[in-house]
Amino acid sequence: MQSNWNLRRLRLPDTALVITIIVLLSFSVILFVIPAQDDSFTEIFTSEHVQLLNMHNTAAQRTAHRVALVLLAVLSIICCFLIYRRSRFFTSRSTRIFGSGINWIKRYSGIFVLLATAVFLVGIFQAESWIRGVILIRLGEIILSAFVILSFVFLYGQVSGQKAKSAVFSVIIWILIIAYLLWLIIPGFILPLSFFAESQFWLEAHYNVTLAQADRLAAGLQFGTEVNLNYGLIPPLLLAIFERSFGLLDFAGHFVVVQITQIIFLITAIVTFHLWKPRNPLFVLFATLLIGTWVSTAHSAIYFPNQSGWRFIGLALGVLFLLLIRFQTLSKAAFILGLGTVFLILYNPETGICLTFGYGLFLLSRLRTFNIAAIFSLAIRFIIGATIASLGIILLYRIGLGEFPTINPALFLGFIGRFGEGYSGLALKFDPFALIIFVYSVFIVALMTLRWWRRELSVNESVRLAISSTILVWFSYYFNRPDPWNLWTYQYLFVFLIADLVNPAVFTRLRHNFRKCLFDVRLALMLFVLLPFIINQNYLHLKMIFDQTFSPTSGQITRVVSGVPMSEQSANDLLSKAAYLEKTAPDTLFFTHNSYSLSLLTKRFVKLPIQDIFGETITKQDFENLIGTIQRNPPKLLLFETFETNLGENQIEELKYYESFFGRVKNRLAQQYQLKETTNNWEVWELKQSSDAR
Repeated sequence: MQSNWNLRRLRLPDTALVITIIVLLSFSVILFVIPAQDDSFTEIFTSEHVQLLNMHNTAAQRTAHRVALVLLAVLSIICCFLIYRRSRFFTSRSTRIFGSGINWIKRYSGIFVLLATAVFLVGIFQAESWIRGVILIRLGEIILSAFVILSFVFLYGQVSGQKAKSAVFSVIIWILIIAYLLWLIIPGFILPLSFFAESQFWLEAHYNVTLAQADRLAAGLQFGTEVNLNYGLIPPLLLAIFERSFGLLDFAGHFVVVQITQIIFLITAIVTFHLWKPRNPLFVLFATLLIGTWVSTAHSAIYFPNQSGWRFIGLALGVLFLLLIRFQTLSKAAFILGLGTVFLILYNPETGICLTFGYGLFLLSRLRTFNIAAIFSLAIRFIIGATIASLGIILLYRIGLGEFPTINPALFLGFIGRFGEGYSGLALKFDPFALIIFVYSVFIVALMTLRWWRRELSVNESVRLAISSTILVWFSYYFNRPDPWNLWTYQYLFVFLIADLVNPAVFTRLRHNFRKCLFDVRLALMLFVLLPFIINQNYLHLKMIFDQTFSPTSGQITRVVSGVPMSEQSANDLLSKAAYLEKTAPDTLFFTHNSYSLSLLTKRFVKLPIQDIFGETITKQDFENLIGTIQRNPPKLLLFETFETNLGENQIEELKYYESFFGRVKNRLAQQYQLKETTNNWEVWELKQSSDAR
């Protein structure tokens, strides 16, 4: 029998699937080929950061990701060329083998999804108890989850006909969305800040590298010399303008700011879901349930702003810009996306750069005539929009803070460079959801590229190309820090690629043959990954709110300092240090793990480009720069925390790295400084007279 797999009948999705498989295999091979040199990154980063963060050498993971992206681009271009040229490679014999393999993979793809999930669950059963307690659903909850899933499938099948299209059904769904939205927003403003007292160490460290830049700008420190940006300019700029007008917020006030950014992300996300599928409110509900808990005002992300809306609003706004302009003329779209690109990069450089890459593919894929003149015309309009946006931000900075900002791209790339070198790296662990997002994004990029070569893409196909390519570039962050906490932004972008799954046609198959869910990859993805994930995340969030509402927060006697509760001992130590610091000269440098709280209490900030001297002195070169800066402009006093407080076993374990780091600083400055006294939980080091005279 003659094969149906010849060039004239070659299906582009099958070719894209082959490209995806090759990319995935290449990624896996590189992980095994590149040796794990576990001590190589110790030449870059300080020993204290390596040990505190349990850093893992992620060179193989980062290299595999980069090679995968290059290979994806190369294979897509080659396949386009071969198909266009009707290459002899596509002979009857070769395509018969090719087609047989593809058909086998497609037939059993649902089984692959089920097995991947099963392997993941087995791994969790064998993990440590604390991981099981956080991630694993207990037996009773598994039964409840199964009941909810089957009920959802049954009800979905019942309403998949005329009821799903009725106005009444849409109203009911929107009522559920609004109720869920209120449930995500209201509890966070009612519940006590119980988590603060238990994790004050990590909270201070994370607020130091995020919101502290706003406080420093508001206090009059100079951007570029005394203020560096870790996660972008616009969030700290807007907060600094507010604090210039109304005064510095206390610690609790900064929590509220992060909660507000959670709300902004959540509402923006719902708007983007509706814009993408305006006639399918069930998709809006499904997508909101998928990412809602992560942007709740009660989620623990408010204690870690680098995992909250504070950092990632740009992703939601970036998708919103894209959906709003997708039906505009190409020249107008290029201009508007130029405006948006500057805003997004200045909001958060790492996600802004990824979105810019997606924008570029969107614009190019919309070109009717692909030539130099057309590309140049688009680039000019894009640059004009970017220039106007840049001038607008500079003007806002001038009006809000009374000065012009320093123009230096290096100020925005500090943390990007550090993470690109493997800072805070984690070992790659198997996560079926992360794997599905990555693999499916590779497939969509390959498929859209092949279609783009053969015919003009539709508007929504260009949007899918832009979003999937954004996901793949942004995966550079995940492959350095592969952790479930870092996956929610990918879930948000991924839901636009799988919107067609929330479709009655997918579930009506279950009416005839329930076993099809094992073999249909769409049903397997929905039943074995997405729905259990949604139920688990929302259950854990509900349980957390219930525990905080009806359970005692702590057995310790607490005091409220800067609007937040902490133990009596911690409060006394903090207030004692603040009282002494206020008596010292303004140029005094203070070395402590409480640098954020002390700055808010005393309105005093270290005259260095960093807020947390330990937390932001990441590399060995950073350490040398720190010592050199102090030696060139030595203040009269240096204050070093004594670490004699009783903060509990976990924090004592963490604080030893601060103590070790500060000890090395003392040793390097011993020729210029001498110990004067120990008081108020400070070691007071004074500049020697000879050094002062010099």
